[in-house]
Amino acid sequence: MILRITIVLIIITNIGYAQTSEALEGENTIQSHSYCIELIRNNRLEDAEVVIRDKINSIESNDEKASFCYLIAKTYNNNLFYTLSLAYAKEGIDYLDASSSLNIALNHVIIINHIDLKNYDLAETHYWKLEKLDSFKEDSKANKYNLIGEIYRLKGDYDKSILFYHRAIEVNTNNSNKVALATNYNLSLIHI
Repeated sequence: MILRITIVLIIITNIGYAQTSEALEGENTIQSHSYCIELIRNNRLEDAEVVIRDKINSIESNDEKASFCYLIAKTYNNNLFYTLSLAYAKEGIDYLDASSSLNIALNHVIIINHIDLKNYDLAETHYWKLEKLDSFKEDSKANKYNLIGEIYRLKGDYDKSILFYHRAIEVNTNNSNKVALATNYNLSLIHI
């Protein structure tokens, strides 16, 4: 079950937010992030935290600080350190204006962490907060409908889950992409 959810969430997380890492410029940031990944994977969290704090303190721009926090939050999530991931996603939000597209990506990371922690009510609360931040741009509607459908499925509210999965499918009728595959897969889980 966890593997199945993780695969679907990886697909959802990576669609639409890939440009965030491109927003960080400079080899120094990329090297710091790569070094942090290595430390985190080797379970050297104290060392990673020192490098992360030093890097954040050395960045002048709030947007770049938020971008680095986003990368760290995703790294911690990918390595199953959900509480640390949540902390960096929230810190990144603190650096931003509410209207920033990165704010939307950071809130998405918060939702994914709450799902991973089985805090489905908090995931739902943050989803509706995300909906208010984002104007449901056409290219992200299916992702968001699929995400809330998954939250309702995990909460056991299959009727609402099916409703949102169908909305995601409707949005995807003219689009051939990974979200359609993930949505159809998630919808099939309800019927199993």
